[in-house]
Parts: sequence; C-alpha cells; structure tokens
Amino acid sequence: MNKKRYVVSAAVFLVLAVLVYLQFRTWKNFDWARLLQYQLSWRHILYGVAYIYIAYFLRAVRWKIFLRPVRKDASILGLISPTVIGFAGLALLGRAGEMIRPYLISRRQNLPFASQIAVWAVERIFDVGGFTVLMVAAIFLPSKLRDFTVTAPPEIRHWIHLTGYALIALVVGLLLGALLIAYRGNRIAQWVENRFAHIGSLVQLPGVGGGAQLATISALDHIFDIVPKELAVSCGIMLWLVSFVAIVPAGLLFAHHERLSLRKLSKETEQAEEAAAAEGSS
Repeated sequence: MNKKRYVVSAAVFLVLAVLVYLQFRTWKNFDWARLLQYQLSWRHILYGVAYIYIAYFLRAVRWKIFLRPVRKDASILGLISPTVIGFAGLALLGRAGEMIRPYLISRRQNLPFASQIAVWAVERIFDVGGFTVLMVAAIFLPSKLRDFTVTAPPEIRHWIHLTGYALIALVVGLLLGALLIAYRGNRIAQWVENRFAHIGSLVQLPGVGGGAQLATISALDHIFDIVPKELAVSCGIMLWLVSFVAIVPAGLLFAHHERLSLRKLSKETEQAEEAAAAEGSS
C-alpha cells in the first residue's frame, strides 16, 4: 500500500510540475530577475501571519463547539496544540498529514477516530461555506470586484458570475449531503461500500497543495491583466508562505515539546484510517 501511494504521489507531483512548467513556458517574456526586485511590506506580512494564527485559534474554538455533544469538558487550550501540529504536518507532509489533527484530537479526547474524521468533514463544509459567502458577496454585492466585473470584458464577467453560481450550488449540495448522511447515514454507507469497495484505494488519491496559489497567479494574470506576471507570481508565493507555511515553526515547537514525530504520526494516522475502514465494513 505504501509503495502504491508513493507511486501515485510521484505521478501527481509530476503532472503538477509539468503544468507549472507549461505555464511558465507560455510566459516567454517572464523576467526572473524582476521577480526578486519587488519590495515587500514586512508590516503587512506580519499582520497576515498574525491573522493566520488567530484563524488557527478560532479553528480550535470551532472544534470545541463540534465536540460539545460528546465532550462538553473539552478545553480550547487542549485543542490548540493538535490543531497547530496538524496544520504543520499538512504543510510539511502534504495530504499525507491531513488526518494528523483529527487523529491527535481523537487520541487525547479518548474518542473514536472515525468520529473526528466526521468532524473534519463538517469543518470542511463550513470552510467552503465561509469562502462562498465572502466570494459571492464580493461578486454580487457592491465591492471593488463587482465594480471590476461591470467594466470587464463580457467573457470574463460571465466566468466570474458562473463561479459565484457554482459555489452556491456546491454549498447547497454539501448541505443536502450532510443532511442525508445525518438521517440515512447507514444506508448511504452501505451503498457506497457495495458500489465502490473494489476501487477504495482510488478514493484516497493524495493531493498536492498549491491550488489557491495557482488560482491567485492565474486570476492576476488573466483577469487583472494590468498586473505584471512577475508580480502575480510573487503574490502567489507570498500567499503560500503566509497562509500555509507560517504555522510550521509553531507546529514544530509544539511537537518537540510533546515529543511527537510528524512522520510517525502520519504512519499512525494511516493505520488508524485502515482500522476505521475495516471496522466500518465489518
């Protein structure tokens, strides 16, 4: 299983590398020297990092709210450490570290790992919903983005509005799916098991981070075409560093203090996933 996962991970990474290479190849006038000449506003970067750390604290608060039905005594401070370690593992290990956070929380709260995967899924629905609210408000309500769409070429305005409608449809679909699982969870699980059990490994294909960064670069280059390509790439890289990598130092400090190994946690998480899947299919 590990060998197959490594092969698939390498294939996904290779495809992403080829796509990035083809993108840069189309920019024949891309000036790499100019990329390094843009001056940074360290004050704004520090503000961004501070807001990101506040967001991780709020994630711990939200997880505590999700735990109320089963663990009313769960403390926010007790959830901060696995939250920070989990996101550090995600930044360093990729999607292989995605489940470290629910695994640590389940172990410390003495709860089934499967229950925390469910909490993680609900959290993702809230993440997509929150992003959709912000994006739809920016597209359809008075804002700078809406002002831009008024004067933008018709094809760009069409795609921006289509993106807003697609996000709304996605959130509605996720909410309906969550309600169906809440009321018909066992039947749905049995149907999925019967239909897809023979390709179960394909459902767990690893992902590679960078989607938001590539989207930022593409939007700045193709939609806001007055932005130089070098500046668009700089924004994408800085977005990745601030929103994704900035948590790594704190995560490593917490892991060192608690004598935890991220790679070992990743292996333990994989074993817990397999055990949960075997228990669910039995």
